[in-house]
Amino acid sequence: LFGSIKRTARTGRLRTELMLVDREVRQRQQAFGVTLYDYLEPLSKNANFFSADDRLTQVLRPPMLEAQRETAVVYNKIRQLKERMKQAEVTRAAAFPTPAQNWKEKMVNAGKSTALAGAETKLKAEMVMLERELKGYKQNF
Repeated sequence: LFGSIKRTARTGRLRTELMLVDREVRQRQQAFGVTLYDYLEPLSKNANFFSADDRLTQVLRPPMLEAQRETAVVYNKIRQLKERMKQAEVTRAAAFPTPAQNWKEKMVNAGKSTALAGAETKLKAEMVMLERELKGYKQNF
């Protein structure tokens, strides 16, 4: 009885160690994918990069093209989102041209300010999500 308990505990410990090692390997692979993508992207802008017939280029070409298409879409969304964020900042700056004179105006301004801040926070959250999506594409490369 005691021997089977020890075997079960040892098996559980080994499975846990395997899970931790697998997770570490996956994290290193993803970090390598980001590093490799960031290194190859400037090189891929050169026309000679894709015209080379060596084995390494033939292996890298399809996943690199796919990753570039996916990241281009995300970069475009990020650019549009940054423009919307700038517009929101301009809107907030223009929302209060004169300071409030009485408590009613202060309450109105507080409501406007809260709504505008909420809209800006939403845009910032979208930006974080897009950056995470971009990192995911690079990790999978």
